[in-house]
Amino acid sequence: MRRIWVKPHQRKGHWRNQRQSKKKSSSVGSRIFLFACFGILAVFILYYILYLISRISVQVFYEFFGVISLVLVLFVAFKIYRFQRRRQIVRESQVQPVQIQYQHQPMQQPMAYQGSNKTMSKSEGAGKYQVHNDKTAQGLVIGDNPTVYQHFHGSSAPPDPQEQLFIGREDKEMQKIKALFLAASPSNTSRLAIDEEMHAIEQKFRAAEHRDALVFQSAWAVRPDDLLQLLNQHQPHIVHFSGHGRSEGLSLAGDNEQERLITTQALKLLFTTLKDNIRLVFLNACYSREQALALVETIDCVIGMKESVYDDAAIVFASSFYRAVGFGRSLQGAFEQGITSLLLEGIPQEDIPELLVKKGVDAKKVLLIAPANP
Repeated sequence: MRRIWVKPHQRKGHWRNQRQSKKKSSSVGSRIFLFACFGILAVFILYYILYLISRISVQVFYEFFGVISLVLVLFVAFKIYRFQRRRQIVRESQVQPVQIQYQHQPMQQPMAYQGSNKTMSKSEGAGKYQVHNDKTAQGLVIGDNPTVYQHFHGSSAPPDPQEQLFIGREDKEMQKIKALFLAASPSNTSRLAIDEEMHAIEQKFRAAEHRDALVFQSAWAVRPDDLLQLLNQHQPHIVHFSGHGRSEGLSLAGDNEQERLITTQALKLLFTTLKDNIRLVFLNACYSREQALALVETIDCVIGMKESVYDDAAIVFASSFYRAVGFGRSLQGAFEQGITSLLLEGIPQEDIPELLVKKGVDAKKVLLIAPANP
């Protein structure tokens, strides 16, 4: 049982409160008495003046004086009654000490062994957990030894660690892979079916087994400075460029949507500086093999085009490549599936795409989405 502490001078019945209440009551009573006296005197003076002016009879004067005096007395009595009533209401509404029921609940302690006259030796499987019989022992059980677990918990052995690892296996095998899709088709160049390419890639990848493992981030009408912003912002694992290209470099959007050529040397320095998580650079542009040769010195795998590539060939090859990646295929296997899709569709450009691999890297062992073995 707990009580709210109240200061001594705020408690009911304290001598300081009693003295203040007496002062207040005496001052209010004296005010009412003076008000009544002055009222009666004022009425008497008023009627006396009327008596002198109008020469009314003494009897009439006393009758009027008596009626007015009675009304004044009743008014004063009514004010006194209201004052007392208000005082009583205030007194009854004063805050009384509140009693709060408090039930003590002990804190929940970690599961521990408490006891005495109990000893476990290493021969019983106790390991480093020993309870001596000379004093009470108390401690946390943090081991996974079955004998220790049963001794302290009174139940069977703890769950198999392999089962605990299996719980988080899904999360591990579904780690998100970021793919940054860069598109540029300046207005002073021939129009490319870049939107259809992106649509075909997403459609085929969403039908793959691990469709939730890859996240596409797209940027359109990319300008040179956008490359720094996007690579810093997303830090992707795959960088896919779709647009025009030539042996000197790649075409991006410039001022007034005009073509702005990015040289091979600038691209090499860009990916050398912002390599981060990048494992693959896919240059789906004409004559991009020259840029791929420069980037493969830094990036593990780079795909470029030897010659000019048609829109339908670029769309079929890229969409089939990412579908194979979505099924957990290696980059070499995905590249071969893209070439196969060109032959199946009857597009005679199977010799144009080329997969370049960094020295010391085996494309057959590079898995962008690698499910853990069950």
